[in-house]
Amino acid sequence: MQNSDRCSTYNVGNNGGKVNKPSSSNNTDGIYNGSKHICGAHTDRKNGKGSSPRFSPLLRATAVVFWLAVWQFGADAVGTEVLLPSPLAVLRRLFYLIREEDFLASVGGSLCRIMAGYLLAVLLGTLIGYLCERSRTAELLLSPLLSIITATPVASIIILTLVWIGKQLVPSLIVMLIVIPVVASHTRAGLAGIDRSLVSLCRIYGLPRTVVLRKLYLPSMLPDLSAGLSTALGLAWKSGVAAEVLAVPLHSIGANVYRSKLYLETTDLFAWTVTVILLSMLISKLLCVLIKRRGMRARSDIDGTTSNAGESENGDDISLPGNDAADTENYAADTEKTADISEYESDASDAKPIGAPKKHVGAAALTHDIALRGICKSYGDKAVLYELDLTLQAHRVTALTGASGIGKSTVMGVLCGEVKPDSGELLGLEPGMCAPVFQEQRLLPWHSALDNCALFSPLGKKRYAEALREASELLSSLGLDEQAQQKTPSQLSGGMNQRVAIARALISHRPLLLLDEPFRGLDPALKRRVIQVVLRHSDTVLLITHSSEEAEYMGADSYRLDELMKHSKGQ
Repeated sequence: MQNSDRCSTYNVGNNGGKVNKPSSSNNTDGIYNGSKHICGAHTDRKNGKGSSPRFSPLLRATAVVFWLAVWQFGADAVGTEVLLPSPLAVLRRLFYLIREEDFLASVGGSLCRIMAGYLLAVLLGTLIGYLCERSRTAELLLSPLLSIITATPVASIIILTLVWIGKQLVPSLIVMLIVIPVVASHTRAGLAGIDRSLVSLCRIYGLPRTVVLRKLYLPSMLPDLSAGLSTALGLAWKSGVAAEVLAVPLHSIGANVYRSKLYLETTDLFAWTVTVILLSMLISKLLCVLIKRRGMRARSDIDGTTSNAGESENGDDISLPGNDAADTENYAADTEKTADISEYESDASDAKPIGAPKKHVGAAALTHDIALRGICKSYGDKAVLYELDLTLQAHRVTALTGASGIGKSTVMGVLCGEVKPDSGELLGLEPGMCAPVFQEQRLLPWHSALDNCALFSPLGKKRYAEALREASELLSSLGLDEQAQQKTPSQLSGGMNQRVAIARALISHRPLLLLDEPFRGLDPALKRRVIQVVLRHSDTVLLITHSSEEAEYMGADSYRLDELMKHSKGQ
């Protein structure tokens, strides 16, 4: 997605709202294209991982020594400190200034002014970026203003503010004006890069806004926000000190720089400049530490050892299944039972359909049938659904088959609220009933398989420890051991991710399970096992599939979508 026509000039890649399917363990599920250098390390935007720095500390130190040598050589060549003092002379002068009483007052004054302007600008810039990305009216009104601020010379703004307000406030205001466009631009870039399909998923499953903010928005936006904050911090110090040089407020580094220039005290000028550089580097390092800590929490330790695996969000210890011999024996016994039960027979008489007498584990029971009546949906001139009538009987499996591209996934989108029909009505369907499993897994790429399930459990809102236990048991029944449960989607195979998506739907305990080609990527034996788990943990199911064997084994009432629509047309 290009933002060049908006108030932001930052270009952002987009993958069309799809989470990429990994083809190997080195690929990642994610929402990012491209990469960034953040806090001195290379960051992969696909999974947010920071690789090791491009250069070792020894090489970096060597580069610093090289440029100090060049500086010393230049000072020796010039031969006068008025034009270019040596590094040693600047260092001696800096130590002398540090011992003066006015030094700490000057550093403290500049630090307060610049950081106050910077922090306020971060808040305003984030708000402006959000408004511009979400509202066309805000974009229309604020875009010219940000463009003018960006294009206006800093010196002109400083002189104007000196006329309008007192000199003590000029540096803070200048910092704000310089930083706001940068933060707004990167905020917009981060928002534009969020995978809309993941946002839709969180909405369908009814995750609280605070959870969506912490688990989706912040991790998604972190690369852009961190890059913007780091860039803006450097600009804040440059513009802030420049404003102090012209405004000459009391107790400021800029005032000392101005006096050094006025009396040709070049060594003092260099010493104060080094002070600014050191302060900027120190605060930048602190900012990087905060960002990395926030990133580790937001991404739940993307290296694959989820931070929530051993403790709840309230700090309670969690004992996961499979940690002792008894759990291992029970799990092996359950596996053998599942294998015995799952002996696949193509004969439909051997299938075990979901019926009213059967007791379902966890899923809420549907109390009435759900009907689609006269549903029509077109994309442009192409009519995908036309006068569709379909009834999903409570406590049964309904299979919807048909050729690719005929509109089966659109039916599922209508049911879960992702697709708004052009006409027709849904009868008996209420918010919070559907638990969809999409063709694309839509897993949160920064969280482990365990967290991807537990977050969607009704227990997760209040009792996360219990939600983790339940998720672990469900994933184990689907063949994912404890080690696999701690891995992120990028570290799992496509079939494993598919089972995580199925477990996420089952753990939501919703009465209507929507399955869109849910068993692809699974070998026959594993497919039988997963089907048995689905039957055991669900109440009413809509299965969208190309496989008649899957429908027969689940005991489904099968319908061809094209025939349903032909019947509706009277053909």
